[in-house]
Amino acid sequence: MSKPEWGIVMTVREPVQLVLANVHYHLEQGASEVHVFLDDPDDPLGDLLDGVSNCFVYRCDALHWDCVNRGRRPEKQTRRQSVNATSVYRGSKLDWLIHLDADEFVYQKQPLCEELTYAPTAPSYLALPVRERAYLSEQTSLFDGAFRAPFYGRDAMLAPLYGELSPFLTHGVSGHSAGKSCVPVGRDLKFSIHAPRTNDGKRLPPLHSASSVLLHFDGLTRLHWIVKMLRYAVGGPKGLVGPHRMAQLAFMEDGCQGFSEIAEFHDMLKALDPEQDARMTALGLVEHLSFDIGDAARTAIADAGLSLGVAAFDQELKARNQDLLSAFRD
Repeated sequence: MSKPEWGIVMTVREPVQLVLANVHYHLEQGASEVHVFLDDPDDPLGDLLDGVSNCFVYRCDALHWDCVNRGRRPEKQTRRQSVNATSVYRGSKLDWLIHLDADEFVYQKQPLCEELTYAPTAPSYLALPVRERAYLSEQTSLFDGAFRAPFYGRDAMLAPLYGELSPFLTHGVSGHSAGKSCVPVGRDLKFSIHAPRTNDGKRLPPLHSASSVLLHFDGLTRLHWIVKMLRYAVGGPKGLVGPHRMAQLAFMEDGCQGFSEIAEFHDMLKALDPEQDARMTALGLVEHLSFDIGDAARTAIADAGLSLGVAAFDQELKARNQDLLSAFRD
């Protein structure tokens, strides 16, 4: 029996280090193809990816939107992601396709390919459960930390476990608890952000992966998370984020005086002290996974004259978001 081929699709506007890490990590981990849509068609990242084998780069200019969406560039980022992912899905020769954000990585506890060999292609898809990065000490590298697991059906335990942080969490995580989907190719489906739908909008029943989880970094640094939240605040998050994100945004607006207090709020949400770590680990809510982006990713980042250090990443982030950040200095 031949092994099924799987691939990744993403729409990005992120620092170069992150996207290079994501692309090369997944190719090294067994992805047959990685499709990268550059939300900014002039993003210099494209030149670094054009020569990478099995990486397909799409610059989202006017011609691109003519081809995939009758000339209309969707206003909402999530809609642009969905349109782009669906366009790859409908023309792909892969067996399975996964839509990711740039800060999400598929971690295989057992080979994903083996599970896909036996997974049914109808009427379901393979759901990848999420694990969200938590800091155990002061960050020194982009991928430091352990991984917090969401819990379902036990929401009455949210307050006893997380106390005053409870309003800012969903099922015990501060980002999304939905995970992402590995979708069998060749069916008449549309991609939404977390799971596919039929053309009439119906959800499919998920088959939860036994081999792999989705590592969600939800901000590679404090500043990266803050930029993400400020985009929500400026762009108007209604309908895009859940109640816990709305609570985070409200607290940032009403309870934080300046950039430094927003950074403190980030640490409240994202950092675990040794006692919290021990407690959550014992309850199965924190996993200490050995995540490594791999030699190919490290080489590509070094060849681009970049590093995995926090300062270098934040420097590029500031350059890309000058207008957004200028209004939120202390």
